[in-house]
Amino acid sequence: MCGLACDGLILPAQFPRVGDVPLQDVESWLDSLVDNAMPYAQQLGMSGIMGFISAYALKTVGKALAVVVGLAFMGLQYLSFKGLITIHWGNMEEKTKAMLDFDNSGKVDSADLKIMYKEGLNVLSKGLPDVAGFYLGFMLGLKF
Repeated sequence: MCGLACDGLILPAQFPRVGDVPLQDVESWLDSLVDNAMPYAQQLGMSGIMGFISAYALKTVGKALAVVVGLAFMGLQYLSFKGLITIHWGNMEEKTKAMLDFDNSGKVDSADLKIMYKEGLNVLSKGLPDVAGFYLGFMLGLKF
């Protein structure tokens, strides 16, 4: 794309220069932006901030927990490989399935994950003035 040199800066050819846009248009655009964005910013409020912080903390702790569990698994597998211990993985799998099977269907599936996710959000958002703001902040926290 062809650009114009402007005081040492290269600007795209179709990008208007500051002197070409009347100041009233810039002020009008900024006023419109603030007026349109303010309801959403107010919606986020404290609940949204708490949702964001909760999700961010959950991600951080989840990563640390994954490292600890992964290292423990590798250590146990090494000890099992060397013949020092015997691990009954079948029993572990049965107990884990029983613990994570929230709908008592006999298997861990997407329905169980949905129940776990909804229950977790219900616990975290109980009593907050704006649950929708919390959910929005939580989703943003998971993304970042």
